[in-house]
Amino acid sequence: CKPLIDLNLSNCNNISNQSIEAIVSNNLNLQILLLCNCDSIRSTAIRLLCQCKQLVRLDLTGCKYLTDMMMIPMCENGVLDTLKYLILNDVTLLSDSTVGWIANKDSKLFLMSLKGTSTTTYGLQAYQDHFPYSNLILSDSFIGYQPKHRIVDHIVIESYSKYIQLIISIQCIYRRYT
Repeated sequence: CKPLIDLNLSNCNNISNQSIEAIVSNNLNLQILLLCNCDSIRSTAIRLLCQCKQLVRLDLTGCKYLTDMMMIPMCENGVLDTLKYLILNDVTLLSDSTVGWIANKDSKLFLMSLKGTSTTTYGLQAYQDHFPYSNLILSDSFIGYQPKHRIVDHIVIESYSKYIQLIISIQCIYRRYT
């Protein structure tokens, strides 16, 4: 059987920790996981999801029992290294604490959607600088961080710039010793 890369389990209220464990253990290369309105998603499920080290998109919209404390394992287990899109709309128990933990992990998130959470405008503004690839948007239809225009091009240029700086450093060291 070919492992899954994209899985949509939205509106499946009978997802158990055993189900998540089976999905994760057999699909470690999972890149997109949608668990919208799955009320049974709690701390154990989040810990299990942290085994998916190639996760690019995670949608937990409407998982109403998720709290800030339940999100800590996601911030500590390397999931944020690959995660680009995190959607947490209508998770009312999440606050600025979750945003702060994610921001302090040097994540490479392009998009983090937080409409319907308990985050504050001041909290989101305070962490804005920690999301270099995103713009803070506070509107009626979207609250959170959206990708900057042509972000992939910016990332390529930034990496090229770092290589040039390294080459210049090597040249300086070489010239000093010759």
